[in-house]
Amino acid sequence: MHRKSPLQFSLLALFLGLTLSSCLRDKEELTQISYTEDEMAVLAQSLNLPNPVYNYLSNDFTIDFPGRPFDNFTNSFDDVHNHQATLGRVLFYENKISENNAVACGSCHHQDHAFADPVAKSEGFNGDLTLRNSLSLGNVSGYGSHRFFWDERAHSVQEQTQMTMQDH
Repeated sequence: MHRKSPLQFSLLALFLGLTLSSCLRDKEELTQISYTEDEMAVLAQSLNLPNPVYNYLSNDFTIDFPGRPFDNFTNSFDDVHNHQATLGRVLFYENKISENNAVACGSCHHQDHAFADPVAKSEGFNGDLTLRNSLSLGNVSGYGSHRFFWDERAHSVQEQTQMTMQDH
């Protein structure tokens, strides 16, 4: 029987240790945007913001799906600014900008369902049903020149947003 030398055993242990440690996920650290206590007090009067406010620029949003239909999407996060993203988040969950002050985008586009609606038809004002359910909003800003809605009647994300607001 051939005996392993202590050097061979040490090298093998080092190799295995390095290999296994490379499989561990890096700890993600979110950078916080700091507001003074006075600024947060003013913001909290009208907005439902987390404290500390999220930093939308600290994450890597690059996703690669080779050979998939998502290849046409662009990584549009290069132009995202924290204050714009925070405003977008606030408006997405704000009921007061709806026709009856009761419905927000987030009322139908549920984060826990990939920003879609898990029912066949979304509930609109006064309990009326819309013509269909809310589709996922995944990477809508990077959708480019493709059309929106199942029948492609909206030519841009702006037009799609306006049509959606009119069908509630």
